[in-house]
Amino acid sequence: MLLCLILAVIVVPPAAASRLRIAVFGQDPPLSFIDYQGQLAGFDIDFAQALCRQIRFECELIPTEWEELLTGLVQRRVDAVVASISITDERREQVAFTRPYYDSPGRFVARRGRFTEFDPASLAGAQIGVARATTFDAYATDQLGERNTLYRYSTRRDALADLVLGRTDLVFGDHIALHENFLSTEAGAGFELIGPPVSDRAWFGDGIGVAVAKGDTALLALLDEAIAELNRNGVFELIRRGWFDYDIRNLSTTLQAQEDAHGAPLIPDPAS
Repeated sequence: MLLCLILAVIVVPPAAASRLRIAVFGQDPPLSFIDYQGQLAGFDIDFAQALCRQIRFECELIPTEWEELLTGLVQRRVDAVVASISITDERREQVAFTRPYYDSPGRFVARRGRFTEFDPASLAGAQIGVARATTFDAYATDQLGERNTLYRYSTRRDALADLVLGRTDLVFGDHIALHENFLSTEAGAGFELIGPPVSDRAWFGDGIGVAVAKGDTALLALLDEAIAELNRNGVFELIRRGWFDYDIRNLSTTLQAQEDAHGAPLIPDPAS
């Protein structure tokens, strides 16, 4: 149904002008994953396909290990990356980014009641799991590594598995993924988000964008305008509603405002 709605908005000619190789992660539901039919699915997958229709390109979506996403782009094995990658200054040294298409802060998750009071700045002696080579890894290394033990995993799913088994005290990761893919499932029933949202620009940058190779200014401009148009014509909103019942475009700001107001819900009110 979602695909039909998108196609109804974006008219694509019978023959596409060019081909585009887009790297995706494919191991981070609900953002991108392999479904029960063995097909790529998720918010990022639908968004990548909508971008391709908007710019009238045929696209090949290529599942790629996280640590190889930007490397493949730099080495020109792919043309773009759509994998919920934060736009940071460090990454800008390697690749170029479009405007952000959404954002999601970092959050800590722990077994319910494990921490009665929680302040990341004073945390010491904890065992913390993070996904390797992510902004969450960088933040934890810089801010928590000296006083705590960090365990780095290939995927967030592996980190959460060790948390459930009691091998770690905390997992630090993306708010949306932690809420949608863990706390909303049976496995996460005894766990909770703790502490405020973490969105320090020094580590988490300026939101989440599409990455392209440095110097590929034509493709960058094309994708940048496509993102703007998907917001104008309502397609982004259709995709978002297919996966989330709350707005994600300025999620860090929304969650921080709720935190400041005290007693805020876990996620924004869908009606707000």
